[in-house]
Amino acid sequence: MDERVADLIYMQNNVYIDQKLKYLALALNTIIINKISCAVVNEQQKKIAFCTAIRDRFTSISQTLPYNLLSLSENSFISIVDYGSSTDCFEKWLLANFKKSIESEKIIFFKVISDVDWSAPRAKNLAHRIAKADYYFNIDADNFISHLDVSIIRHVSKRNIPCQQFLKNRDGTFGRIGLPSKTFFDIGGYDESMLPMGHQDGDLLQRAIQFHNGGFAKLSWNDAPRPIDRNISKLQAFSMPEENNWENINFVNMLHAHWRNKLMGIKIKDSFSTFEGYLNGKRVVIDGLNNIYSL
Repeated sequence: MDERVADLIYMQNNVYIDQKLKYLALALNTIIINKISCAVVNEQQKKIAFCTAIRDRFTSISQTLPYNLLSLSENSFISIVDYGSSTDCFEKWLLANFKKSIESEKIIFFKVISDVDWSAPRAKNLAHRIAKADYYFNIDADNFISHLDVSIIRHVSKRNIPCQQFLKNRDGTFGRIGLPSKTFFDIGGYDESMLPMGHQDGDLLQRAIQFHNGGFAKLSWNDAPRPIDRNISKLQAFSMPEENNWENINFVNMLHAHWRNKLMGIKIKDSFSTFEGYLNGKRVVIDGLNNIYSL
């Protein structure tokens, strides 16, 4: 068996995938950890959803989406939520240029028509909730994915553990987090009781790793283009007074997560909001229990 499929090094419950690896054969069912072969259950190929939540990010996603669609493999798709954009530019562009991708469900698109203020946890949760998949991988609107990324993420999904592909601090890649869909719902997704932005990604990842008893794959950066907007200080989702800047909100959310975990544990119950909108053109309501009703 060709063991080039994964050059993995096991270190303190983390799995590091060598950036130099350029070969990944999906048919192989062996991974290498400390030079020891560990069998992966040979099962039907898992369905993978790449989840993106946007609000007025048309300039970014209009550049990344065409590239990312070409990178998809069989049984993978992109789930997009437009969470209250001030214009319909993205929706019109998407429907005009990607009708076949929507019809074939390579794109799942939900446009929220409920009156909403921006909340990264709620928007990201919704992008995951509408995606019927075995494994989720979050990408921001300005992030690219390559063929190699998709192949490696698929291989990690077979191990049924969380992963992250984080390049460096504040470059827009920290949110590239993958986890089994069952894990996502078991731990309650992103914490919707948090302030609108800050620490929602770190909190989700920490709870997922703890849920898996330390099992975690850290993916190195491969051959995808770097994110378009690489300075988080330029990505203010809404106008905030100086005393409510990102650092302060991030700190408050970190304290919130610390005491929530200490007092109530890592699983968030009854955590999802209800939204009305258009799911691939059909008017629906998705309730807090994740039931979808046609209107």
